[in-house]
Amino acid sequence: GSCIIKAPGKDYYDICNDTHVVNIYDDQGRLADNGKVILTPLYKTDFPIINYDIGDMASSFTREGVRFITKIHGRLNDMVKHENGESTSVLELRKIPNGITGIAQFRYVQDTYHDLRVELVRDPKDTTYTNEEIDRFFRKRLQELYGDEFRIEICWLDVIPPDPNGKLRCFVCNVKE
Repeated sequence: GSCIIKAPGKDYYDICNDTHVVNIYDDQGRLADNGKVILTPLYKTDFPIINYDIGDMASSFTREGVRFITKIHGRLNDMVKHENGESTSVLELRKIPNGITGIAQFRYVQDTYHDLRVELVRDPKDTTYTNEEIDRFFRKRLQELYGDEFRIEICWLDVIPPDPNGKLRCFVCNVKE
């Protein structure tokens, strides 16, 4: 469940300290204000998960012994990689499906610095928009985000399979650096 929540009007996220321990570690494995998020759920007693690396990076501050998250940077392995060496968060990509109905599942797959595949599964109960309209919507939003940086391929699937580890990720980067 959610353990980091942003309330309206706040410029930081509260951590649900009664249900989770959230620590942030730098590259040297020291507690820090910026770095890798490590999580321990306190409610899971049947099969405890201790110091789980969720793959997210975050920035934070501590006030009176309580940590607050100021920014969630996204997963280390779920970053859009650019040819100039920069990496950017996929958070804006994740918002695109919220702007249109008719999609049951989605995933973005970046295969090269210039190829982005959008995998979509139709919601059979919502025919408000055609596949072509949804396709155009995604292409327009991706153009607004990245300009002409990517060749966009839209693939309609019956189902998006999970990764070999069982996770369903909404972004996969296959670019090797």
